[in-house]
Amino acid sequence: MAGRSENLAHDLKAWAADQLHVGPDCAPAQIRAAFLRRVHLDNGALNLAAREALLILTGRNAARPALALEAAEEKLQLEVDDFATRFFSLAIAERRDEWTRLRARGQGFVRVDARLAALRVGLDVILPSFQRDTPAQHLVSIVGELFVLRPAARSARRKVVLDEVKPSGQLNAWARAAVLLRTTYSAAALEPELLAALAESTERVDDKRQLNRTMRKAVDPAPAGRPNKSWLWVIVVIAGFASKMFLSLDRTPPGPNPNVAPVPEFNAPRNFDAKDLLKNLKFKKAKDGQGWELEAVDPAEAPKDKRELP
Repeated sequence: MAGRSENLAHDLKAWAADQLHVGPDCAPAQIRAAFLRRVHLDNGALNLAAREALLILTGRNAARPALALEAAEEKLQLEVDDFATRFFSLAIAERRDEWTRLRARGQGFVRVDARLAALRVGLDVILPSFQRDTPAQHLVSIVGELFVLRPAARSARRKVVLDEVKPSGQLNAWARAAVLLRTTYSAAALEPELLAALAESTERVDDKRQLNRTMRKAVDPAPAGRPNKSWLWVIVVIAGFASKMFLSLDRTPPGPNPNVAPVPEFNAPRNFDAKDLLKNLKFKKAKDGQGWELEAVDPAEAPKDKRELP
């Protein structure tokens, strides 16, 4: 089998010959004549594609031929797309041989390598067959269709399928088919996201139905002659839960926080003593000579005992 360099060289020579409209194995004189005709048709303007083609066909392509490589990768991508459309119609041996040839030519081309690596999962997979016009058969066809698409187209198509199935009333049937594929057939590895979305949707529906049945059983009246004790049990459970929460509360008053300065108590009552008031007052005769009046004195001069008062 030819190596990658030989396959790439063949692709580049085919592209160059197409640019100059000559055969890939023609003589150097014919190649130069074709290049000059191309320059004449372009009125002497610089044509990078024709120049790269001349260098490739005459064996002087020491520099990287960017235009030729880009064109070779694009052409190879189209061949991979064609291979993908025929993927499941090919026998496994034929499928693997064509994939191997494309892989040898696509080494170094990132997009081609990634696409072929994604297709590798299905090289040995045979799509199962079910009865026609059944959800299982439709699901298998969609799995095969999605698997060979490019990533962006695959994601968009998957969303369309899910949007169409969910409101159609066939969700449960499709979900059962998805569970069957996931648990029985190797084809489930081709499109795990779609199968998971369908299988999980029916699980959510079953959970919702079970919850609804439980709720109805709790609120339905008891049969005649039998008391309905469901609400009594609900009240007992709620009361027990409330008691547990109440008993778990810490009712110890919080202690002082050492990180916070105490707040002064401005309105705290003071010990009042009439003696202290009298010490700072003295009696003196009124100015009109009649009666007495009180006068404040300096605490340093205040009498030390009430007997010193006049």
